[in-house]
Parts: sequence; structure tokens; C-alpha cells
Amino acid sequence: MFFSKRSTVPVVLAVALLVPLSACGNGSIGAAIQQALSADPKTNRWGQEAQARLPEDFPLELRYPNAQLQEASQAVAQVIGMPNSQPTGEPVAANSDNFNPQQTTRWVTSDTSTQVQVFYQKLFQSAGWSLLDQSANGDESTLVAQRENLRVTVSIPNRPTSSQTLPPPAPSGSSPPPGAEFVIEYARGAAATEPGQPAISSPTPDTDPAQQLSGLSQAPKELQPYLEDLAELGVLTSGSSGEGTFQPNQTITRREFARWLVEANNRIYRDQPGRQIRPVPEAAQPAFQDVPSTDPAFAAIQGLAEAGYIPSSLAGEANANRFRPNAPLTREELLLWKVPIDLRRILPTATLDSVRQTWGFQDANKITPKALRAIAADHQNGDLSNIRRVFGSTLLLLPQKTVTRAEAAAALWYVGSQGEGLSAEDVLEAQGSAAPEANPSSPNDRAGN
Repeated sequence: MFFSKRSTVPVVLAVALLVPLSACGNGSIGAAIQQALSADPKTNRWGQEAQARLPEDFPLELRYPNAQLQEASQAVAQVIGMPNSQPTGEPVAANSDNFNPQQTTRWVTSDTSTQVQVFYQKLFQSAGWSLLDQSANGDESTLVAQRENLRVTVSIPNRPTSSQTLPPPAPSGSSPPPGAEFVIEYARGAAATEPGQPAISSPTPDTDPAQQLSGLSQAPKELQPYLEDLAELGVLTSGSSGEGTFQPNQTITRREFARWLVEANNRIYRDQPGRQIRPVPEAAQPAFQDVPSTDPAFAAIQGLAEAGYIPSSLAGEANANRFRPNAPLTREELLLWKVPIDLRRILPTATLDSVRQTWGFQDANKITPKALRAIAADHQNGDLSNIRRVFGSTLLLLPQKTVTRAEAAAALWYVGSQGEGLSAEDVLEAQGSAAPEANPSSPNDRAGN
């Protein structure tokens, strides 16, 4: 076969180069040149980025079921002069003192941003998690949650994702619809605490609650011990605003109190599943028209309604189809929700005269008929009654007056009736030992006037 001179030159050069390379393949120069010419094992098709690897410590419950990992990185800050590998050649551990173990993962899914947001809202409202913050602007929605020493931030842009970054289409060849791209950041232990944020380590009896949640000292002096116990128990963590400030004298909303009510009950009775209120992560038909499944407190509010502890259409009250989650909580509403949980049974009947005779309230006629039963039953709890603990000695209930955050917390410090209840203090004292038992001999020293 005939070859032109021009075609033989590249062939000769290629052979001339490959022969010495193969001869010195075991040498440092040959190895370096071969590595430069070979494909990067971290890439495929000569430069195309390979599929990202999920970090080994990634909490599996955070994984969205219909998402593909696009990128995983560790926000490490290497100390100057320190190598990025050990003498053995192994990489430095992620929890080394030389690094900040902040992990960032970027995901993409064909589902919508709303579907992704609902998934993580329900996850962070399940047992063990505390939803610390939820915010949204025109471009992005953010959820911040905590479980023991793990802090998680999920950022979901409120815009469709380019189809070029979506997972490959189905075998049929159909193009996937615009979906969502989101970021999950997580860290553990001390590294999980950002400047200005409260510590996320699990509270212990030796921990000063003021270090975890500031502003408790601004509460009325009589209520501060109750708030400190609940803060140490972790009930009030999700109730902080701003940079860990509790703001005890601000009015509490119905939504926030519902969340506290479930959280306090379940933490106080953490070793007694039969006394826990089960949050509802999903529901075919919400109990209230203004509390959809996307509401941050849906699991708690729906759980209270399905358990029959708050008025709702599920209990046969046709007019109770709206919850008004952003409305301020009133005194009689606090008692109407809390006392049934104390008694664990349907409230007994009561009349206006019986309330006047037991409590001596001058404004008893201003109490709604529905709340009369709760107020009358609360009197049966003696010094452990919510009214005495929260409002002290009074001849005026002021049933329509709004409740402060400090007052709401004080009501939740003790859950149950005399001889069958537990306080936050009881649980703290029993930490690290067997499950606490109710003390029927005498009410707790902090209860009562």
C-alpha cells in the first residue's frame, strides 16, 4: 500500500515516543508522563466529572427519595503548615482538630420545590428533631433543624431547575419536567454552632440554660425556674427568635403553643410511649382549613386534633374547622388545651356557679361555656393547677387576655394530675437513671403559690 510522506511523519513520531515511554514505564519520569496522558480515575470520558460520592457520615434519613447527588464537599479550614494527609498517606480524618467538619451536598430532583420542602418539613417535625427556623424569600426557602448534636440546613431555591442538571430521563426517552435543585448542609458537635447561634449539644444537668437560650432572666422572677428547667430539657429551643433570644414577655401564638404542648408532653413522658402525643407527619384530610400539611406546626396541631385534645371537626364540632394559627393564645384557650392532657380523659361538666364557688373569679361570666369545664377541672389539681402556677393568687381570671411566652412555658412545666404527673424537674433529676415515677406523697416544691 502506498503512503504519502505527510502521513508517515505522525506515525513515526508516535512510535518513537511510545517506545521510550514503555521502556521507562517503571521510572518516575515515565510514570509521570503516563499519568498525565491517562484518564483521571475521578473523572470519566477524559474530563467529564464522575458521579459525586455521598459522604460516609451523611445521615441517611436526610436523603430525598427521588433526588440525585450532584456534588459533595467539606468546608474544611486547613491549618497553615499542616499536611492534608497523614504520614501513611491516608487523608486526615474529618473530625481532626485542624478542620471544621461542615459538609455540603447539592442535590437535584425532578420533583417540585414544594414537594421537597414538604418532605423536609415533615421530617423535621418527627420525633427527635426540632425545627429551629424556617424562612422564605422570593428566591429561596430555608429550613434549619437540630437533632441532638446534629445541625442541618436545607436550602431550596424557589425556581425550576434546568433540565440539563436533572437525572436522566426514563428509558422511554421522555424529557423530565423542570424540577428542584437543593442543598443540604450539616455538621456535628461544636463545629455545628455558627457565630451567634445557641449551642446544639445535648443539654445536661451541669449546663447553664442561659448559655443555650438567652433572655430567660427577663421573665417574671416567679416563672424563671420553670423556664430554666424546660430550656434545659430542650422544649424551648424551637421557641427562640433572633439569635437564640427567648423573649419571654412577648405574646405567644396558637401555633407555637401547640408545638410546645406536644414537645413538652413527649419529652416529659419520653419513657412512657402510652402517654405521648403522636405527631401526624401525613394526613389525607387536614383537621383545619388554615393548617395545611405544609404548615411548620402541622404535625403537632393535627396530632392534638386527632387525639381529641383540642376542639376540631374531628371531635364533631362543626364550627371548629379553622385553627387560626397566627392568632395570639388566650388564657382560657391555654387551659382548654392543657387540662385535658393533664387528666387524660374527657372533661367533667361544669357550670358558671361551680366555677364561681371553687375559684371565686369575679369575671367568671366572661368565660366561654366550652372553657368552663377545663377551668373547673384545673381546680381539682390543687397546688399543681395551671392557674395557680402561672397566674398566682387571683380573683380575676381575665379569660380573654393574651398569654406571654413565659406564662405558656410555666403551664407546661408540669403535665398530669396529682399523684400521676411529672414535672420537667423530675425528668432532669432522673436523667441517666431509670424512668422517673410520679410522686404521690406531695406536690413538687416549685408548684403552687
